[in-house]
Amino acid sequence: MPSARLPLALALLLAAAAPGTALPYTTSGWQLSPSYAWRLEPDHGHAFARGSPSRHLRPDRAIPHHDARIVVREDITRTYELRLGCVIQSEVPALELLVSPLDIRMVDLNKGFAFAHFMVDLGTELSLRGEIVPPGRLIFPPYTNSQAKRLSDLFLQLREGGRLSVALLQGDKAQPRGYSFPLDGFMALSARVTESCATLRARGGARAEPLPDYVTEEPEGYAPPKFTMKPQPESSDGLAPAQV
Repeated sequence: MPSARLPLALALLLAAAAPGTALPYTTSGWQLSPSYAWRLEPDHGHAFARGSPSRHLRPDRAIPHHDARIVVREDITRTYELRLGCVIQSEVPALELLVSPLDIRMVDLNKGFAFAHFMVDLGTELSLRGEIVPPGRLIFPPYTNSQAKRLSDLFLQLREGGRLSVALLQGDKAQPRGYSFPLDGFMALSARVTESCATLRARGGARAEPLPDYVTEEPEGYAPPKFTMKPQPESSDGLAPAQV
């Protein structure tokens, strides 16, 4: 009588063939799933300080607020994360991108900031300046009027889009690092994020004048000439423009 237990390879093959099945990859006890999901979680700072008897906590730690975040694991060595959270000086949510430290070029690490392009589906391609928090965090806050406007526009697009593409610029001589985030499920969490940011802004009492707009304008030399993330038709010589 044949054994009732299927060989592992055959079981994985049958699972992959089943429609709508998210196949977990198993290697020596490690499981990696291709199913990525948006999660709503308490802000790390507030969660860390919750329950403290101190009456002198910073407002962003004392006032409850939430982040929406998603982690993408392409394989066992390549993982990156996107967060949308609040800053106490603005009702516009800030973006946070967590990548491998090797994805950030040394020139930008020394300066303390980098630039990245963001695009939802095939919509408007937006350039944002991110502050680097070593080893691999890039925070894109609304600290100029122009960047606050771009972040607000991007947030609205995220609510209705299907996929977010991000290109972390590496200079005009190298191709940007590319990241991709599915947006399914984000809209259900977006209202909670905006409510959190409005509450933190109203109760936090922090006020800050915006920085000059030139601070967040992308300088020349950060991206290859005519770089775009949008698909481009091939040129007459058969060579396609550089894109992620």
